[in-house]
Amino acid sequence: MSESLGLVFSEDIDPERFLDVVVALGGVRHPDEWILGRLSRESRHVWIYNADPREMEESEVRALEGKLGGVIGTRLILDLSWEEGTEQVVLELVEAAAQRWHVVVDHLDDRVFTVDELRDRKKSGEPYLFSDPLPPRAVEETDG
Repeated sequence: MSESLGLVFSEDIDPERFLDVVVALGGVRHPDEWILGRLSRESRHVWIYNADPREMEESEVRALEGKLGGVIGTRLILDLSWEEGTEQVVLELVEAAAQRWHVVVDHLDDRVFTVDELRDRKKSGEPYLFSDPLPPRAVEETDG
């Protein structure tokens, strides 16, 4: 099982162009017939999938377009392995994408982050880059 994030672009890009970035970072294209690409650092993995932005709920679209400052062009899903440090692999990928395109990261549950917001969270030492921890009561409810 893994955590998933959305990588949302303000322009329509060819996924193969995005894979050029993945490969430049040491990743692979199409590791199997379902996965668009994968970036790995030892046992930390990020699997990349295509996602149709038209399949999102309108409230999600509004939140994403508000952060993007325009309409959604391309949307990818990133599945993260649970291995400690995988968020750093994602951040590396996001930073590389942000050098070429305007992107935001969608936590898929409740938060959308600009690249600058993620940089600020990392700089401040935030232990959860892409989300906030569950409140203690919610943790207790999910554990039992």
